[in-house]
Amino acid sequence: MLCHYVTLRRLQSIKLWLGLLYYIFVVVKSVAQAPPGEFFVHCSIMHLTLLGGLLLATSSTAALAFDPNAGAVEVRTPAMYRPLPASIVPQRYYQHAPVAASAPTYRAPDTAPYQPAEPIYTPINTLAPLPMVSAPSYSVPLAPELPPAPAPALMQVPNNYTPPQRTIVTADRFTLGIEGFYDEYQEDSVSLVDEGYFAGVTASYEHFFQPDWYGAVEIRAARGSTDYESVSGTIDNISQWDTETRLLAGYSPTYYQQGRTKFYAGLGARYFSDELKGKTSSLGDIGYDRRIFQLYVPIGITYEFAAYGLTFAPNVEVDKLLWGNVSSRLGTIPGFTNIENEQTEGYGLRGELMMGQMDERGRGWQFGPFVRYWDIPDSKVDAGFIEPENTRIQAGANLKYAF
Repeated sequence: MLCHYVTLRRLQSIKLWLGLLYYIFVVVKSVAQAPPGEFFVHCSIMHLTLLGGLLLATSSTAALAFDPNAGAVEVRTPAMYRPLPASIVPQRYYQHAPVAASAPTYRAPDTAPYQPAEPIYTPINTLAPLPMVSAPSYSVPLAPELPPAPAPALMQVPNNYTPPQRTIVTADRFTLGIEGFYDEYQEDSVSLVDEGYFAGVTASYEHFFQPDWYGAVEIRAARGSTDYESVSGTIDNISQWDTETRLLAGYSPTYYQQGRTKFYAGLGARYFSDELKGKTSSLGDIGYDRRIFQLYVPIGITYEFAAYGLTFAPNVEVDKLLWGNVSSRLGTIPGFTNIENEQTEGYGLRGELMMGQMDERGRGWQFGPFVRYWDIPDSKVDAGFIEPENTRIQAGANLKYAF
């Protein structure tokens, strides 16, 4: 069968060469018959055709001669393996397939027929039921019974019991003290400044008519030395007196447990003495005495309380001037008479912060700073003279003892 296949391949090669020669003949004939203008084109086609045909024929022949596998896929499993003649294909391009050896036969040794092994367990349906074991009885020990707690004994209030009442000190109280302060008097219209230092004594008496109502009398008197300066010149070491008397009525509520609040109002009187008689200013002007008397209404509040082992008593007050009179005693100067100027307007402010050791009856010592301020407008005119608008401020401290 393989020889027949090779012969068939050679016949196909011969047919290919014959066809190629016939095609060359046709091309050469067409070139010879071509017009002169197309001669070179046909020559070129002829050369290309001859070259391609030659290559195709050569390659086909070589494949038939040296490639034993080309075109032989469908006949690669012949019935018998026999060597090919040396005249067809060199024998070195073929490998002879070895003859397959027959598989050795295997005989199993003679054994006894298979018997399934006995199970090593007993089926569940053949097991005897397990005996039921009852759980041991167990009782939780109960906590020992405790006797009930006795009911709290209630305090029996006697029929004649009276709750304690907050006692309000209503005893009379006297106060004595000393004070020192700086005083400055000004009249801006004439650039007048009169300033100096004062020292004085104070006294008061307080009486409670009822637990919430009380009355008081206050007196103070101070003497000082001031220096005078104005457009008229300067005068030093002028002796002055400043006195005051006050009648007060107050209300002290009892609903304050931590302290005592005292509201008060009343009537006050100030008397001021300015002794310039017999003194002459630096510009030669002659001095004269003055007397000032004023009535006013004080309205204030004081709160007494204990803290840090001390008793504090801050106070705030507003004063309203009712009437005042300024007596300028010019009659000591030849050719002049005394002048009386009436004052009907003005106000004052004052405050202090007293602190000290006081007992429950309000007795003990106190110390603290204070400030007093007055602003009085121009007075009424008398004989062509007026008392100009003036202000006075006093700032200092006082020490008191209550008993």
